[in-house]
Amino acid sequence: TISSHLAYLADHFTQRFSLTSRDMVGEIGSNTGTFLKLFWNRGIQVLGVDPAENLAVVANANGVRTEARFYNGETALFLRETYGPLKVLVARHVLAHIDDLDNVLKGVHDHLRPDGVMVVEVPYLLDLITQTQFDTIYHEHLYYFSVATLEKLFASKGLDLFDVERYPIHGGSIVVYVQRKGGPYGRTAAVRLLL
Repeated sequence: TISSHLAYLADHFTQRFSLTSRDMVGEIGSNTGTFLKLFWNRGIQVLGVDPAENLAVVANANGVRTEARFYNGETALFLRETYGPLKVLVARHVLAHIDDLDNVLKGVHDHLRPDGVMVVEVPYLLDLITQTQFDTIYHEHLYYFSVATLEKLFASKGLDLFDVERYPIHGGSIVVYVQRKGGPYGRTAAVRLLL
């Protein structure tokens, strides 16, 4: 199920943002690079960031360039200076684990190209409540997100949430699309509907 979902997302993002070999896709919490490998196989530049050194070794051995670091404002500036800015930065099911979101989102703002997009996938709070998914509440999750809370969080860091999609993965998740304020994408009806 996860493999099919990742393959769909890689196709979807590649088409939606017209990704080519001139673009770079980054991932926060990239693990062994499984998701980024799908972009790398299409000839798109990739950059993984994961604090687990053993996982970064595996990713790099598999051809997925990965830095063993925690993602934050300082790391984002280092990565931008070293590898260049990102067209797409993905954070799949990792945002709820990060205690210093302010620092991470400052890094996102600085790391993206002017036309860049952050794509965040998180479990959807509404599904957790309506389906009584108490088993998804555990110690690694510091936060549970609705579209409204994500919108406020991103806005506080100069970022605009412009689209959202729902997926059944992990009992119900949302994928939100974020850009710098004044970016090229208009807000979709899906955002207004879920708000």
